[in-house]
Amino acid sequence: MGTRKDEKGKRFEFLISRIDESLKDGFYVEGMAITYALFEERTYRLLDRLNVSYRNRDKLYDCLVKLEKAINDKTINMTTPRMSTDDFIDMLTDILITSNLISDIQTWRDKRNDVIHDLAKTNIDYSSLKTTCEKGRELFGKYAAIIMKIKKNIDETGGGN
Repeated sequence: MGTRKDEKGKRFEFLISRIDESLKDGFYVEGMAITYALFEERTYRLLDRLNVSYRNRDKLYDCLVKLEKAINDKTINMTTPRMSTDDFIDMLTDILITSNLISDIQTWRDKRNDVIHDLAKTNIDYSSLKTTCEKGRELFGKYAAIIMKIKKNIDETGGGN
């Protein structure tokens, strides 16, 4: 499999490969469940890095709302050798809010929740399951890349001021 050496990295590579396998094999609900779990975990770590508080039981929706609010309210206090706090917040605004990434993740989360919570109650359009699973995988790829960019900026100084 991949190139990551630590346990967390190996676990993430495995889970991402399971999403890809679920798409290939038609196990779309599994793929959506794994994608949601990865979104949630990555969002928790991002909030930790940005010193944005959340409760341990907050779900993805609440965490993304808190992230967006912290960016919009400019309550994140980070500087790097390349960026002032204002420039850092501008970068976060551009890549997470202006790009509609947070909004797109929330829209995907709503579709995923409709499936998960109504799976046994209603007829499911299975062709839409594939589309929803594919969209989640695509969005997670973008989100993970952006988080790596943010992490690299933060790690240049070791964290906030």
